[in-house]
Amino acid sequence: MEAERFRRAKIVCTIGPASRDPDVFREMALAGMAAVRINFSHASHAEATRVISLARDVARQTGRPLAVIADLQGPRIRVGELASPIEIEPGNQYCFLPESATGTSGASDRIVIPTTYAGLAADLQPADRILLADGALEFRVLDIDKESLCVVAEALNGGTLISQRGINLPGVEVQAPTLTEKDHEDLRFATAQRVDYIALSFVRRPGDVESVKREAEPGMLVIAKIE
Repeated sequence: MEAERFRRAKIVCTIGPASRDPDVFREMALAGMAAVRINFSHASHAEATRVISLARDVARQTGRPLAVIADLQGPRIRVGELASPIEIEPGNQYCFLPESATGTSGASDRIVIPTTYAGLAADLQPADRILLADGALEFRVLDIDKESLCVVAEALNGGTLISQRGINLPGVEVQAPTLTEKDHEDLRFATAQRVDYIALSFVRRPGDVESVKREAEPGMLVIAKIE
């Protein structure tokens, strides 16, 4: 217990269907879990309510404090749904196209990579980089068809691409709002539940953090997720 008093590292656990079991949750707390992360990309408010109640019950039973983190989804800039995985070949050109625009002209001669973000063609410029799957796949923008919204990009390396992989745009001023309408709803819920932390994705400027603080209760802390 003496070592426990001076432990500086904090273990954050994302709670999913398996770890919502009370016995599993309690064992995780006894093993050193310090904070409970609720991922609002997947958790409903009903599921989040159960996790928050469980965290507070276990904290009382064990005498170990458990912080609750509400992790907001943020804007979804991801690869869309693929009919099957795509084998990315270095040197080949691909068309990044919003899911709402797939099937339009301008992309028929290239393999299309659908995206969940409609503003990609407006935000990108030739020579910008597109990173997929936590940077495992890298592309360089060659051209942008403003009419069809096709972003033509050359693959700089290869690998297998599957649906729903994250898209990162290093150095690009992305116009998507930091907080979506879903985020505002989740933030109101988290505030009413008086969680300890709000985790904010897609932070680009101080005002992004300030906007959350204006909606949250005094004393709730904001974690800026820097990617």
